[in-house]
Amino acid sequence: MAPSTALRMEVLSIFRKLHRTRQKIFSGDALALVEARKTINSEFQSRRSQTDEEEINKSIQMAIEAEVVLRKTIVQAKLVDDNNEVFKVKIHPETLRNDNAKLKVGEVPGNIRDNS
Repeated sequence: MAPSTALRMEVLSIFRKLHRTRQKIFSGDALALVEARKTINSEFQSRRSQTDEEEINKSIQMAIEAEVVLRKTIVQAKLVDDNNEVFKVKIHPETLRNDNAKLKVGEVPGNIRDNS
């Protein structure tokens, strides 16, 4: 049995959303844009003949999760100073940020000790 129209619309919606996210996250990086487009299109094309609604829903959920990972965890970094290994990082408002503890050179975090 063919999937319902509502399910088809949901697939199209997440397909478009993945491409919008790809364009935003990889803007200015032609190679990443092309490769991400190929991957998205390939994944959707490989599932095009699915008719089992349960499998289609699983694929939709996987696509939703992939979009969240793209949107929240991928950042672009560009080397701006070879000598000091300085990078300019493009972070979006939705990018997850974890606090990084600042350590002095040679300092050991927490109770981690070299027991050798």
